[in-house]
Amino acid sequence: MRAAAFLLTWLLAFSATAQDRVGKVTRAQPDAFQRVETIGHALNHASAIYRDALVYTRRFGSAQIRLNDGTDLLISPKSSILIDDFVFAGDDAAGGLGMTLVSGALRVLSGRMAKPSYTVNTVVAQIGVRGTLFWLDVDEPGILKIWVDEGAVEARPVGTTETFLFTAPIYAECTPTTCYEAPAPPAPAKFPDDPTRR
Repeated sequence: MRAAAFLLTWLLAFSATAQDRVGKVTRAQPDAFQRVETIGHALNHASAIYRDALVYTRRFGSAQIRLNDGTDLLISPKSSILIDDFVFAGDDAAGGLGMTLVSGALRVLSGRMAKPSYTVNTVVAQIGVRGTLFWLDVDEPGILKIWVDEGAVEARPVGTTETFLFTAPIYAECTPTTCYEAPAPPAPAKFPDDPTRR
């Protein structure tokens, strides 16, 4: 009886954990981690990624993640993201992806969900996705850097209700009160061993 109760508890816990899996790692450099609750775990190829876990990299770390809807996320060195919300039940079902870029830089290649389903929050502005490929960088305090390579993004600074639309190819910067087009610096490195820029 006790063994049956233990098995039931284990199955329920496994089921809940499986439902919280939002994707997996497709490439990881050393110094890439995922913190679930209070424990950090090193990321490797095919590691599962969970909702509400903090994914972070240190100086020599990078991680590329494929979410269940086909969205590709590339996390640069010295960066961290939190996948706050992820709902994907198939191509014909409503879904949503909400992320927070806590620090550093993130490249997003959107997947199969409708573009308005994607939201990326930062301390400077909220980003809505109308297109497919873009970089965000919050390394500089009070500035959000945006490279739009394909498609378009909407940016809404946290200190205003105004929304700014940027259509590729474009580089823009946001402060907490406004956004503007600017001369483009090099985009963040993809991986420490890959000096190419996009």
